[in-house]
Amino acid sequence: MKLFELFDVGETEVCGVVNYLLLRSPELRDALIAVINDRTPLISLMSREHFSCTREWSNRKILPSGAKGRVDIVLEVDNAVIGIEAKIQAGLSDDQPDKYVDAVRKHAAALAEIRKSSIHAVIVLLLPLGQVDAAAKMLAEKKEQFSGVSLCILEWGALFEAWRVARVTDNVARFVLDELQFCVSMQTGSLADFSRLSRLIQAPLTESKHNAHHEFVSWLFPAFRGNRRYLNVRVNKPKGLENRTYLGYEFLAHPTDGAWGWYGFVSPEYVSDCSDEVPVFVLGTDFEIAQPSGINKAFEKITFTHPSFNWQTHHWWRIRFDRSWDRLDVWRENLRPMQNAAAEKLLASQDTVVNKNSAQ
Repeated sequence: MKLFELFDVGETEVCGVVNYLLLRSPELRDALIAVINDRTPLISLMSREHFSCTREWSNRKILPSGAKGRVDIVLEVDNAVIGIEAKIQAGLSDDQPDKYVDAVRKHAAALAEIRKSSIHAVIVLLLPLGQVDAAAKMLAEKKEQFSGVSLCILEWGALFEAWRVARVTDNVARFVLDELQFCVSMQTGSLADFSRLSRLIQAPLTESKHNAHHEFVSWLFPAFRGNRRYLNVRVNKPKGLENRTYLGYEFLAHPTDGAWGWYGFVSPEYVSDCSDEVPVFVLGTDFEIAQPSGINKAFEKITFTHPSFNWQTHHWWRIRFDRSWDRLDVWRENLRPMQNAAAEKLLASQDTVVNKNSAQ
């Protein structure tokens, strides 16, 4: 079991761990500066004499009458002030990074006065790979607002790649980095090459908790979370029988409202009319879902034959995904009918409860 699997770790906690690593390991610090330099060729950042790292840096002191906001991490190095806005699952809001660009720019100017040297203002957007294109488009549309600031879009995968090759001498930093990478990768879907996983999950299910099937369902979990409150449930531990006949996650936890959901792998011998020899990837719910339009061949209604499952009262589909499903945004789009059906079911249940309370 990985360390951060024991906790409900979100963006705030992840940024705290990044802050800790940068303060603890000079090698990781240098690697971050190097990868930012690669993405901002017009400047050359250095941290030989000065380095500080501040979490939840507020722009109120810099812009007392302006838009209020907090930058996840602010670094001060020899010749720059670097504001880092990190995202894991939530996207950039309409006022990001607008609300703190001016503050970082003015802070750099103030620091330049103190040090009597040129200080760059840099904004780094640390994003999952699936958010990069949208962020680049947004920055291009707003580029006139960002004069005097160097902008850098950095994927989590690129950062971890740079940190992996850094010669980290601190054993604690190496351990925490490994745990952080696994945690972030599980939430962003950037852990591994989809083609590698899609080959490995052809093997039978095993007792091991750290196998390709476990990795795949964890990699895929963000696609089931969605943006709606009732889909953002905590990840449960994989469910499995002693002989590992199934492995997966619950992604909806409202069984009393008829909104239960589960996805994962089931051994083929327990699926009716299944002639395959590899584990079957299934999706199950307590509510009916209209057949997803445009991908009828990918979703196939199934039933189970083994009494241990005892799931015959639920609705089950086998998902026959292919290589085109290699990104989480593709999965999200294909799962949209399920999310819409869940929304309708829960809203109807809530209306029923409200009406019942009003009658009383």
